[in-house]
Amino acid sequence: MQKRRSARTVRSATKIDSLPAKRSVSLTIAGQRLSIRTDKEEDYIHQLAEYVDEMVEELRRGTRSASTPQLYLLAALNMADELFQAQDRTEDLKEEIQRRTERLIRMLEGSSSEET
Repeated sequence: MQKRRSARTVRSATKIDSLPAKRSVSLTIAGQRLSIRTDKEEDYIHQLAEYVDEMVEELRRGTRSASTPQLYLLAALNMADELFQAQDRTEDLKEEIQRRTERLIRMLEGSSSEET
């Protein structure tokens, strides 16, 4: 797990050159009301909340003995797993693009040296 943390890129949460105004967005997740301040689009925040709500409800249906806080923790673990898998796929794709780019450059260099 330590290797993953050092390999991940951490991005800044805000951009100095354009700071959008924060506004309050009210959400309901798993029956709990929540109000957050954000600079993100309201529709996007509602999509996130819906995703979390669906995951918690799916876990609730499949895990009869878990308490609500445990369901939230399980949902967080599932989302972290999804994030790590997506990061791994992204890294694999970057490496594949790099390999193919290098191969194309070698082919182009080879063909240009044959012409001279």
